[in-house]
Amino acid sequence: MGINVQKNSVVDLGTNSTIKTNGDNAHGLWSFGQVSANALTVDVTGAAANGVEVRGGTTTIGADSHISSAQGGGLVTSGSDATINFTGTAAQRNSIFSGGSYGASAQTATAVVNMQNTDITVDRNGSLALGLWALSGGRITGDSLAITGAAGARGIYAMTNSQIDLTSDLVIDMSTPDQMAIATQHDDGYAASRINASGRMLINGSVLSKGGLINLDMHPGSVWTGSSLSDNVNGGKLDVAMNNSVWNVTSNSNLDTLALSHSTVDFASHGSTAGTFATLNVENLSGNSTFIMRADVVGEGNGVNNKGDLLNISGSSAGNHVLAIRNQGSEATTGNEVLTVVKTTDGAASFSASSQVELGGYLYDVRKNGTNWELYASGTVPEPTPNPEPRPAPAQPPIVNPDPTPEPAPTPKPTTTADAGGNYLNVGYLLNYVENRTLMQRMGDLRNQSKDGNIWLRSYGGSLDSFASGKLSGFDMGYSGIQFGGDKRLSDVMPLYVGLYIGSTHASPDYSGGDGTARSDYMGMYASYMAQNGFYSDLVVKASRQKNSFHVLDSQNNGVNANGTANGLSISLEAGQRFNLTPTGYGFYIEPQTQLTYSHQNEMAMKASNGLNIHLNHYESLLGRASMILGYDITAGKSQLNIYVKTGAIREFSGDTEYLLNNSREKYSFKGNGWNNGVGVSAQYNKQHTFYLEADYTQGNLFDQKQVNGGYRFSF
Repeated sequence: MGINVQKNSVVDLGTNSTIKTNGDNAHGLWSFGQVSANALTVDVTGAAANGVEVRGGTTTIGADSHISSAQGGGLVTSGSDATINFTGTAAQRNSIFSGGSYGASAQTATAVVNMQNTDITVDRNGSLALGLWALSGGRITGDSLAITGAAGARGIYAMTNSQIDLTSDLVIDMSTPDQMAIATQHDDGYAASRINASGRMLINGSVLSKGGLINLDMHPGSVWTGSSLSDNVNGGKLDVAMNNSVWNVTSNSNLDTLALSHSTVDFASHGSTAGTFATLNVENLSGNSTFIMRADVVGEGNGVNNKGDLLNISGSSAGNHVLAIRNQGSEATTGNEVLTVVKTTDGAASFSASSQVELGGYLYDVRKNGTNWELYASGTVPEPTPNPEPRPAPAQPPIVNPDPTPEPAPTPKPTTTADAGGNYLNVGYLLNYVENRTLMQRMGDLRNQSKDGNIWLRSYGGSLDSFASGKLSGFDMGYSGIQFGGDKRLSDVMPLYVGLYIGSTHASPDYSGGDGTARSDYMGMYASYMAQNGFYSDLVVKASRQKNSFHVLDSQNNGVNANGTANGLSISLEAGQRFNLTPTGYGFYIEPQTQLTYSHQNEMAMKASNGLNIHLNHYESLLGRASMILGYDITAGKSQLNIYVKTGAIREFSGDTEYLLNNSREKYSFKGNGWNNGVGVSAQYNKQHTFYLEADYTQGNLFDQKQVNGGYRFSF
């Protein structure tokens, strides 16, 4: 034993004293009297050797003191009127290390341990050890304490009618959130033990009230990571008040009172295991807060046996609360699922969603149903509760009015990710439309001023407005492109031209939730037959490869990206007849024409960064056009000028397809009509150089287009 102080003795160890022992049961300081010290160091290594044990009287140890017990307790009071004052300062904190049963303990009815500005570490190599331990009526007070517990340890523990009171900053850091950070124990024949804590708290570990009374008053900046339990045995309770604080709920929990002020209860921060959710049972809830939750609305499919985090209030509810339910793009939803996320008995509190929730490819929201709140696909409405039928009067049968025709329920709305991904059906379709139209305009230039051979270059640009259709929202898209090719007349006898070309189109879709880029690279061949009587026929074959990418913000302002590629093939056939209105062959002319374009677009698969799988099925397009051109030709020497206006109708005869959002099918169709108008001019100089420019406008029931294109051709 280091120092043994008996009754009626007074010992002053001064400053910077050191006590070391190494024998079994060799305590560093054993006292029944009055002891004082500052900057005291105690280091004991023997089995069951405590650092400081006070059996009576008062021991006061000041700042910058450090107690270490390799196999025993750090500080302990046990006996009549035994008190330890272990007082550090903010600048010179005290410390306790215990490799034995406890860091500090008060073990009898009049035993007290008072601590300030102290760091306590307990590590018993995986065996049970307690940071603070009050039992048999003992009392511990602490101000600005930090407790670190290794595996197997418990932070603060009270049993057998004892009490622990803590104030100011409190840090409890257990090795896992499942370990006990604060706990009481029930013992038959004893009143409930009490633990009270008030201040800024950083707690990593669980709080368990087993037959005890625990009250936590968490000041601003507090963070608690762990679970809670209140068994209500022996009148026990667990009451928690949080002010601008955070509780990270790690598993199923229950408590008696949860009073929240601008605080957050987060079910999701430690929910790393897929499909693992937590239920928080609260008897009484009040205040205002945010609950961060997760949901698996799909369950076994279409909402059967679905599950998620649940807030269950069994007593009274009050206040205004926000539910922030995490987006989960990988959910295989259909937009028909419903999941209860809050249960109350009185429905008195108010709960609302912080934002719409993206689950799979659809948007969900929160609504009140009875006294509960549930997650449902936005746009759907619950079936009304039928009113009881009136009892007929005995003397006169009731007049039965027919039920009104119910209004159709709105369909669930896709997420911004699903909308941008699904809309690439439209992007690809419109790019193909633009490219084919521009190529056919090239054929018109060839007919207007033809030579034996030509090399040509054409650029084009414009804007498209695609209207909302099905469940997809509208978008606008600017685009530009370039085409280059060459052709040759096969013989002087037959006016048949054949040619090859390549081209590229770049587009910038602007979606409702973000933007994207699209690129189409293509190549092909064409043939044009032009008879002397003005009849012509053009054939164009095109193979293309399209690349798409987009970036959108989801409903909770998280960025989502995706990209994909697809190949396509199209064949276009146009025929027409030019009728000159003057006998010279120049001047005014009219030209009726018709065109039929078949296109096949391969499927495209994209996986968005939020987990949503978007699959665009292949589709076939059969686009017809009937137009009329009114033009005027002017010839002067070796130069020629052609001015024209045109108008025509277009119709999509096919175009039925679908897209899948995590295997949930949504149908889509390009079928519809449109009207195209344009004006153009081509000018040939010296029979070799031709310049052309055209502006046209297309208006349809699925999209509008504005385009300007121009080019140059060299003839030889």
